[in-house]
Amino acid sequence: MLATLLHLTALGMGMTMMLACGIVLIALMLLALIMLACALRRSKRSYRRLVDLQQAREQLFASISHELRSPLTVILGMSRKLRDSRGEATTRQVQGAAEMIERQGDRLQQLVNQLQHLSEVQVSAGATEWHHDNIVALVGMMVDAFYDQAHHHHIELIYAPRENEVRMDFAPDYVQHIVGQLLTTAMKHAPMGGHVNIITRRDGHTFVLQVSDDGAGLDTSDELALTWQLVNALDGQFTVISGRDKGTVYTVALPIAMESDTLPMAASPHTDGDGADRPTVLVVEDHRDVATYIAGLLSQHYNVVHAANGRIALDKVGRQLPDLIVTDLMMPVMDGIELCHLLRADARTCHVPVVMVTARASTAYRVKALKAGVDAYLTKPFNANELKVSVEKLLEQRSILRAKFTHSIDNSFQLPMERNTAADVDVQFLERLDVVINSLISSGQSDVDSVASAMNMSPSQLRRKVQALTGKTPSAYILQMRLGNAQHLLDSQPQLNISEVAYRCGFSDQAHFGHAFQKAFGVSPTQWARRAKA
Repeated sequence: MLATLLHLTALGMGMTMMLACGIVLIALMLLALIMLACALRRSKRSYRRLVDLQQAREQLFASISHELRSPLTVILGMSRKLRDSRGEATTRQVQGAAEMIERQGDRLQQLVNQLQHLSEVQVSAGATEWHHDNIVALVGMMVDAFYDQAHHHHIELIYAPRENEVRMDFAPDYVQHIVGQLLTTAMKHAPMGGHVNIITRRDGHTFVLQVSDDGAGLDTSDELALTWQLVNALDGQFTVISGRDKGTVYTVALPIAMESDTLPMAASPHTDGDGADRPTVLVVEDHRDVATYIAGLLSQHYNVVHAANGRIALDKVGRQLPDLIVTDLMMPVMDGIELCHLLRADARTCHVPVVMVTARASTAYRVKALKAGVDAYLTKPFNANELKVSVEKLLEQRSILRAKFTHSIDNSFQLPMERNTAADVDVQFLERLDVVINSLISSGQSDVDSVASAMNMSPSQLRRKVQALTGKTPSAYILQMRLGNAQHLLDSQPQLNISEVAYRCGFSDQAHFGHAFQKAFGVSPTQWARRAKA
């Protein structure tokens, strides 16, 4: 009876476990099906967008090609008329013809610019990148890039986002073209001393961007043809309300995908701490939305740390040396140029690559930044891919240089002559480090703390700097210097015994010296000495 009861109990437990496993398996299969369905829906939506945009391009090319004929007709006609007048036209007639030709030339230039902008819009699936990110941050960066131009034309630019964050699927290239065109058009028609207002808000499942000016109104909306087509291709709506002497209001409404239409998004890996085996990028930017946008672009592959100005950045660099810095130019307290000067003047930070992202597009600022030691200079609104590739390639170059240093050190155990391919400041740092280590070896104090103190650095700063340049820890680097000296002594002073060589190179334990030498050179100190004497 007991055996039967136990058997039934075991059978029941087994069935319960099988039922539980079945439920889990069914749940996993349902989850997989849901994710597959979301992926297919997303893929179809992206394909539809690409098809719509391609059709929009074709329509716009046809429209602009037709529009080109009108200004060309006027320009050619007035030019022939002036030519055929044989000098009989009055000064007033010539001036009127010239003004007409200039107006039509401006119109022709607008159409050519639209063609150029259109050619820059990437439509292939492999080239176009869509992001699920905060679109308000991108609009803020675009507005920031127009402040200088607005100030130059005595126009007040006012950006008033209703929400600080609206997360949605969007293609940064398309949004930049739309916002840039609207701001350019609004500022063109705003009077001197006028205003251009930008408002963003979430209206249910729609993101609304509204740009308005207080100008004389639009005569024609032809200059916005590209914007019409791009908004339409994004399944959005674009309206323009304009009245004589009442200004113009441009409104773009883009759909925000429902949660069921998007794939589950992982939490942003943005962090202010160390991450295993990932380079650290310090973003120095006083505009919080722009900083958030940059962090969103980079945080998938890098640890991202933020500082609001150059002074805060220097403090963070002192505590945690980053692998690369992305900085704005114009910031309060300390700007990007001064920050770069101080980084390059400090042996602890002179090797860190710097990317400057700024609204200052003039050649004078670019040259000033390059003289300060900036490695890459991008103007706002920057292309997302351009920033990511710049960061990737600068880190790759630093990695190649570090590998070359490491190979040279491993094979020579002394400062390699071929380091002249590196930056002079890096070479000078390593030369000074070698001198300090050699001087401390002779005094028997070649530990990391003593070397760091002599280099006027903390041990952690020395570790980050040496690893960044050579790929080795300071302890490993110091050991190689000591073994290199031992090798030199055994070759140049054969009268010294092994214990004397070990002592002169900072080894208090002859057995430890022998083991380290054997590991580095493949033979014992005694065997090396005999080979040298032979």
